[in-house]
Amino acid sequence: MPRVLLIEDDTFIAKMISHVLTDVGYQVDHTADGEQGWGALTQSEGAYDLVVLDRQLPGMDGMMLLKMLKSDPKYSTIPVIMETGLTDRDDIKEGLSAGAHYYLTKPLDKTLLLTVVEAAVQQYQQLSTVKADSDDLALIFSAVEQLSIRFQTHDQAIKLAKALSRLYPDPNRVALGLHELMINAIEHGNLGISYDEKKAYLLEGTLAEEIEKRQTSSEWGGREARILVSRQADRITFKLEDQGSGFDWEPYLELQAERAFDPNGRGIAMARMSSFDTLEYRGKGNIVETAVLKVQD
Repeated sequence: MPRVLLIEDDTFIAKMISHVLTDVGYQVDHTADGEQGWGALTQSEGAYDLVVLDRQLPGMDGMMLLKMLKSDPKYSTIPVIMETGLTDRDDIKEGLSAGAHYYLTKPLDKTLLLTVVEAAVQQYQQLSTVKADSDDLALIFSAVEQLSIRFQTHDQAIKLAKALSRLYPDPNRVALGLHELMINAIEHGNLGISYDEKKAYLLEGTLAEEIEKRQTSSEWGGREARILVSRQADRITFKLEDQGSGFDWEPYLELQAERAFDPNGRGIAMARMSSFDTLEYRGKGNIVETAVLKVQD
């Protein structure tokens, strides 16, 4: 059962969120301020799959707690959904830049709440097994100088993200970024799903169905994405190319306040900010290259 830490001082809102989430199978632990929330995290290390955090809390506010959480390696990979009554662009950008995965405005929309919670928890649980991979796999990958791989499906992408992350000094840092870029290559590249289409499919709960339909169609089904990973003296580079027609990638390199309340559209920016030292799209946008610099002794 996925476990959610809810940090919210408004009793009515806290009861509503708890009710919505427990009804569909989540375990929800509630605290009413930032100090209690931090205490719950530190006393139950590894217990939570998600934090739902009110921005405006008494005492330690939501932004302070978010920055503490994201600066601590033990908790930095836990996704955080921030809820707020503020709609100022600077406030929203500050939260996104500090590491909030999603923003929800009050009064909360129950459908959007469930959509973003499900997406965040699913990805976190899938990628959190990186730390449990075998030492044998890490030893094999430590000897790799160049690796070329092709893939087509979400299942392949999640397995590759976990496996390829073992090439890097900090697997947990890069796993999310690798996964986000591979999902983007599948959905928006090879399958031609637009930003607005994905948003609608997510809110309707039909994204998986649409992906399966396109992957079995004559128009989209045969397309593949290709990965080239190279280990160099001072860096590890990752090149990903899909067979799509490209996209206008520049607006997605930064976290935009205009998209803060959508259930999608932040993966590339999060990968660029948190997972890699450099990230660049090439040409029409169907090629992306990243690098993680090695720390010199």
